[in-house]
Amino acid sequence: MKRNTRIPVRVTPDEKETIQSGASAIGTNVSRLLRVLGLKAKELHQLIALIRRLTARLLRLKSLSYRRQVEPEEIRAAVDGTLEPLQAVEAALQTPPVVEQPEPGESTEA
Repeated sequence: MKRNTRIPVRVTPDEKETIQSGASAIGTNVSRLLRVLGLKAKELHQLIALIRRLTARLLRLKSLSYRRQVEPEEIRAAVDGTLEPLQAVEAALQTPPVVEQPEPGESTEA
């Protein structure tokens, strides 16, 4: 289906520069970057929630370890259980988004 519906977005000059730099950094244009981010908003929200949960878990472990209320083996097991999802998040963040090829006549700017 041809993309012919626009979504006007107002940004500050600094925000525009940041968005354009981000698009250039991953080798795409502003339109595709914003489209991918908008279409993946739910997944990004879930990713942020996961990062927050893992951070809270690590901070709790750190606190317990200072008070010596947890055995070293328990800390190691908890850290191992936290590392796997963190590594998955890292891999997801390092994987460039799937960017489709522009359709004929599609603008490269938002």
